[in-house]
Amino acid sequence: MSSIAAKSKPVRRAVGAVIVPVERLDEWYARASAVPGLDAVELGVLAPVADHYRQLAVRGYGSRLSYDRLGHHLDVDPVRVKWGVNHLVELGLLAVQPGGGQRPNEYRPCLPRRTIASLSTAAAVDDAPPF
Repeated sequence: MSSIAAKSKPVRRAVGAVIVPVERLDEWYARASAVPGLDAVELGVLAPVADHYRQLAVRGYGSRLSYDRLGHHLDVDPVRVKWGVNHLVELGLLAVQPGGGQRPNEYRPCLPRRTIASLSTAAAVDDAPPF
């Protein structure tokens, strides 16, 4: 009997989107929440994702994010949360690592490549480490 290692599912993100390092989480949140045209649900999804990574940095674990839990937190139907997440992925503001079984999806902060380039040039001026 041979064992086959399970392949991890690919991260779903927009073409040209770059995953933002956790050290730049505050910059990501400021840029992502300032994108024009986001509705209340989409803005409501960004905050718990940022909070998840802050908790992860402080405590070593973060809150579990699922459509149901986010929907309850935002007081909307989980389907609306799913639509909001899909729109954030299309805009290049969020990447999704699909979960499996009892493990929910993992949401990763990301930004479009052109935004990363502008942040990198600003960081070069400020002598901050680049992305």
